[in-house]
Amino acid sequence: MSTEKKTKIEQHKYLLHQTSENLFQIVESVGYQCPNFDKASQKIENIYKLTQFSRYDDDDDVDELKSRLSDIEYESSGFADEIEDLREAIVQVRQWGQEWKEFAKRLIEENDIDLEKYI
Repeated sequence: MSTEKKTKIEQHKYLLHQTSENLFQIVESVGYQCPNFDKASQKIENIYKLTQFSRYDDDDDVDELKSRLSDIEYESSGFADEIEDLREAIVQVRQWGQEWKEFAKRLIEENDIDLEKYI
């Protein structure tokens, strides 16, 4: 793409080797979180499946129960940390959006933009 066809923002990003966020001093966007939510959801599903054991009354199944409890412990280890990471990412997404919103409002006010053209 030639420099003439780029928007003014794209030109500045290209010349300064910066993202839009760096250019306007806005927090960087968070990467995609869907795989992290999928992983957490899968862990919950795995734990649920491990708890579905219908023969709890049989003495012969003590070893099976111990094995399942061990599997549940394994599946749930570190889960709280993964949820905390998701929470932090969501907080950052909110901050990113809020900063862009404030930036847009500032541009509208400072440049006396007629909003009637956009609503």
